Amino acid sequence: MGEIFEEVCSKHGAILSEFFGEPDHVHLLIEFSPSTRLSDLVRALKSVSSKKIREEFDSQIRKYLWGKRFWTRSYRVISVGDGATTEAIECYIKGQERPSS
Repeated sequence: MGEIFEEVCSKHGAILSEFFGEPDHVHLLIEFSPSTRLSDLVRALKSVSSKKIREEFDSQIRKYLWGKRFWTRSYRVISVGDGATTEAIECYIKGQERPSS
């Protein structure tokens, strides 16, 4: 999944710095320019990863989905500078578990 996220970020002029997560969600540290439309980047990350994972693992994951959805519509963004440093966010993300495949 990390490779998928790296590819999507690259196509949007962004850099995936960290990727960790839980069994039911992921944590990404992404560097991008102020001109990047965050909603477009998140939409691409979710849609491309969902499509590629479904292509390879559809029968295995179907029972774990929310209806037909791979991802929920929601996401959370913490901006470096909103009282958080890059180092603090990296430390938090690295403290999480890496999701299986």
